[in-house]
Amino acid sequence: MLVQPIQLGWHHKRADFVFSYQLYLPTGKYEFGGSDNSGLGMFMNEFSGGTTLFFNDKKTTHFSILVAYEINGKKKDTNIKTGDILSIEGGLGKTFYTMNAEKTAPTGILNAGLIYYLQYKVSNDEIPAGTLLLEPHKDRVGALGAEVNYFHIGCKTTAGLRWVSEIGAVNRFQGNTFFVTLAHVFSFQKEQPK
Repeated sequence: MLVQPIQLGWHHKRADFVFSYQLYLPTGKYEFGGSDNSGLGMFMNEFSGGTTLFFNDKKTTHFSILVAYEINGKKKDTNIKTGDILSIEGGLGKTFYTMNAEKTAPTGILNAGLIYYLQYKVSNDEIPAGTLLLEPHKDRVGALGAEVNYFHIGCKTTAGLRWVSEIGAVNRFQGNTFFVTLAHVFSFQKEQPK
């Protein structure tokens, strides 16, 4: 379960900023060595902050970065502790508007650009093995990719495609990931007559 007691955001002419604190609660089933666990069995605290910088007055060219630091607790009924994690993600993109035939109002918004992420294990995992404490090497991975999203205003529907290719992985797997998203905005408000 995710609880987010703080999320602050503010806008400037050429930049937006966000800061948040999240607490992940171990509500799913967890048993050490279990094959049917639905949770991680540990508390996690996460602090994050980021910005989107706009390179023109219409805010159609932008660069974003979000930095998050995750502090992990011990796993339930064990002395196993996952190391803390630093994540950095964002992208460089361009926004395009499709206009109606009269060129008076947008009918859709297209965002396209390059995306990236980096993830580093900042502190060692702690895994007790009898009287020894195993601290395997810290893992890390980076990724580069591309993303395109289109929002059709009249249909209130968005569709997206994202691809990322991981690089430089140490002590973990790496590969390619593809995402296809489709979402519709449902509203119970009555539409105002035009």
